[in-house]
Amino acid sequence: MKKLNLGCGIKIKKGYVNVDITKFNGVDKIFDFDAFPYPFEDNEFDNVHCDNVLEHLKNVPLVMKELHRITRSEEHTSELQSHSFISYA
Repeated sequence: MKKLNLGCGIKIKKGYVNVDITKFNGVDKIFDFDAFPYPFEDNEFDNVHCDNVLEHLKNVPLVMKELHRITRSEEHTSELQSHSFISYA
């Protein structure tokens, strides 16, 4: 099972391809998440982990389309998390 940790920062996950826009220790690949296509083959990953990344990107629908492209659809598993913003009056 091939797994992707998109926007890992310093949170390196063992057994994942750890990618970020900045080089940190343990990052396997560096690229701009707003530049398409991503440097991966179609259906390359079984699992995508993306924690608090989407809210920083310019075009989330295109990012989602790209994540769908690189993830095997028959076993598509995604772990997408984003900050929740609360406004206090």
